[in-house]
Amino acid sequence: MQHRREVREGLEDKDGLSLLGDMPLVAETPEELLDDETTPIARFFVRNNGLLPEPVVDAEGWTFTVDGEVERPLSLSLADLKSRFPQKTFRMVLECGGNGRSFFEPKAEGNPWTNGGVGCAEWTGASLSDVLREAGLKERALSSPAISAQIPTSMEAASIRPCPAGCRSQRRWKSTRFSSGP
Repeated sequence: MQHRREVREGLEDKDGLSLLGDMPLVAETPEELLDDETTPIARFFVRNNGLLPEPVVDAEGWTFTVDGEVERPLSLSLADLKSRFPQKTFRMVLECGGNGRSFFEPKAEGNPWTNGGVGCAEWTGASLSDVLREAGLKERALSSPAISAQIPTSMEAASIRPCPAGCRSQRRWKSTRFSSGP
C-alpha cells in the first residue's frame, strides 16, 4: 500500500508522536515530550497541507530566484546563502494555528490537536532583509510572501514568535498572528 508506506516514511525519524491524520500527514508531540529547552527534531510536530514533499537529494545544488520588484534579480544557491550573507540564529516557537482545537466548545472541524502542535526550534540562516538589500528592493515593492524572523507575514497554519524565557515549563501558548497587509 503506497499510502501507508508514505505515512511510515513521514514519521520514521520521529520519537513518540501521536498520529492525528494520515492524509495529509499530521502528528503532534505528547505534552510530556515538550520539556526540552529546544525541541529535538525527532519530537517536533508534523503538519502538512498536502502530500509529503519529495526528499531533498542534493541540498547544496538547490537554487532559488529573487526577482520582481528588485533592481538586481538574483539566483542563489544554498552555498551562496551560506557564504555571501551573515548567518543569524534565532530560537523561535512554531505553533500550529489549530493547537488546542480538541478543547473547543462547540467542537471545531479539523485535526483534533491537543497541546502538542508546538515546538521551540533554533533557526539559522541568512536574513531575508540582507538578501533583499543585495537585490535592491524597489521603493514600490509592498510585501513579500516569504516568512522571516525579522518580517513576519500572514500565515494560515502556524505562528512564529520568540521563544519565551522558561518555555520548557510553559504548557500552553497563546497563538499570535502577523500580517503584512490585506
